[in-house]
Amino acid sequence: MALLHEYDGCGRRSLSLQTAGGRALRVLRGAMFALAFAAASVAYAGRIETCLDGNGWTLDGLPVLVPDCWNKIDGADGRVADGAWKTSRSACSESYARRRGTYRCELPGAKPSRRYFIRCEGAGQTAAVRVNGAEIGRHAGAFTAFCFEATAAMTPGANILEIEVSNEIDPSIPPLDGDFNVCGGLYRSVWLLETDPVCIDPTRLGACGVRVFPSMDGTVRVEADISGASDATLDWEPKKVADPVAWTPETPAVYRVRVTVEKDGFSDTVVQPFGFRTAEMRADGFYLNGVKRKVRGVNRHQEVEGEAWAMTDAQHLRDMRLVKAMGADAVRLCHYPQSGGVLDVCDALGIMVWAEIPVVNRIGGAAFRERARQMLREMIAQQRNHPSVCWWGCWNELYNGVKGADAPAAGDWEAESAALAALAAELDPSRPVVAATCFPRRADLNASIPNACLNIYPGWYKDATMADCISGYFAANPSATTLALSEYGAGASIHQHENPPRRHKPSGPFHPEEWQTRVHVAAYRDILADARVWGSFVWAMFDFAADARREGDRAGINDKGLVTRDRVVPKDAYFFYKANWNAQPMLHLCGKRMRATSARAVDVVAFSNAGDVSLEVNGAPAGAKTPDSVKCAVFENVALAPGENTIAVRAGGFEEVWRLVRTE
Repeated sequence: MALLHEYDGCGRRSLSLQTAGGRALRVLRGAMFALAFAAASVAYAGRIETCLDGNGWTLDGLPVLVPDCWNKIDGADGRVADGAWKTSRSACSESYARRRGTYRCELPGAKPSRRYFIRCEGAGQTAAVRVNGAEIGRHAGAFTAFCFEATAAMTPGANILEIEVSNEIDPSIPPLDGDFNVCGGLYRSVWLLETDPVCIDPTRLGACGVRVFPSMDGTVRVEADISGASDATLDWEPKKVADPVAWTPETPAVYRVRVTVEKDGFSDTVVQPFGFRTAEMRADGFYLNGVKRKVRGVNRHQEVEGEAWAMTDAQHLRDMRLVKAMGADAVRLCHYPQSGGVLDVCDALGIMVWAEIPVVNRIGGAAFRERARQMLREMIAQQRNHPSVCWWGCWNELYNGVKGADAPAAGDWEAESAALAALAAELDPSRPVVAATCFPRRADLNASIPNACLNIYPGWYKDATMADCISGYFAANPSATTLALSEYGAGASIHQHENPPRRHKPSGPFHPEEWQTRVHVAAYRDILADARVWGSFVWAMFDFAADARREGDRAGINDKGLVTRDRVVPKDAYFFYKANWNAQPMLHLCGKRMRATSARAVDVVAFSNAGDVSLEVNGAPAGAKTPDSVKCAVFENVALAPGENTIAVRAGGFEEVWRLVRTE
């Protein structure tokens, strides 16, 4: 395979893998594995795109590196300015910086007969863009891209770009609520686009101006938004692909189409990724390319320790490689549209994507509703060409936390839910429309969306089994024939342990890792056994900042992740899913981070897809177990000797050892 460097028309630098047969597979923008590339200007068929990331920016007069998020620290400390614990939800909280700031950098001089555009991939959460003091556009919403033409404001000499950003609370902008932060800053990449007078319009809905419609027979149809001429010639390569390879998680075949517009000697070319695949919901579940599959998914926020929202392409790649290595085939990019960079990675690695807008818990007034519709239009316009995107999500947990005077009139939010679903289906009928409910008994709400999915936390917030929760949903929603679990899980600290574990208060300070493991084993056993369940999405792949929280071993963190916030330590539950979802043979012994106990006996839990598990305690054989339906072997009530104990498990040539001191 050979690496090919390419630039697409949405301003994203990418690499491709050139296969032996000459078919190019899109990989990602900006970085691959250990390779990194400096920002640069690139000429491409009448268009020059310049990435403005890096140095040379100021924020309110002080030097800053863009992309930038000003809530790297305060958004995860769990405290308000006066040191008291906060009580409101993070998305509508004043506990971290909610302010305005102006980013500033220099632009090159304008050339005659050329057009200029400023494209920003995301700013939290409103932006006003000015060139030489003249405002060229405004955008509301933290999670979708926007692009404005700057030609009229540019001069042949030096030019100054200013982007005023605010993450102040605004009741007209989703989200109004939610268990996650709404950070501030110019946290995604910024680009200067230069084109001929006739071009493919990059300003419509912040998209690249090209819509690709591939058919499974290899036919490729293209639509484009053309600016500067009503009668320009539109052409694209390819129009037909012989023997197309269908995009699946197992065969993530990503093609590219070159789209060119020409008129009177002027031209513009945009390159877009696409894939041949179909995604549909049927009465008995989800079908990819006509084949039914039980989706193995996780939830993921755009957030990492040290950077908060300002994630790099390398970090997106690292996240998705951890997802893929675990064996998951899908990710819910909760609870808002995430970057084109992570979608590029999902395209290339073969990870199906649930993309959604930030309508979380509650719906506001008329301005809010129009902005929610606009966010849906922008998300679909910007992400529709990605073959990895398989579901459009319209909301999460409507009515959660809504009480008393905040409650809407009967049927109001259900009608809005149905309107959002209808708009999504109109804009893109090729993908299923979904939403995540946390109210299994609200049949009216759940019926307002074509494919309601369930957020439920048995063993954590709810004293029930997953089997009971699933059966209860179908009993309360008789029209439902299939269901996905869009969230389930439990909190866990890698520094807190208990064996045998028991259920503790979720809002309390003790979240033993062993209880998270037990919750996931029990829940997934029920999910796997129920043919009505078309998929599951673990909450969550990574610990993340949620400044409202004060629980577990660290304030300001939601610790339900399978991996720590810094991506350094996979928890035991991560290996549970890896044993079930990744066919590569493995053995994992749980609880090894617990180094001392006063208990006289412990449970020994191992995950194996490599065959029977044998146990040895202090050098003496202590039995063997055949892993159950979810690759789990449990040795209960294993006696400990006073002092240090050596516990070893073996399977398929693998060995794992746990050294545990029994204290008196």
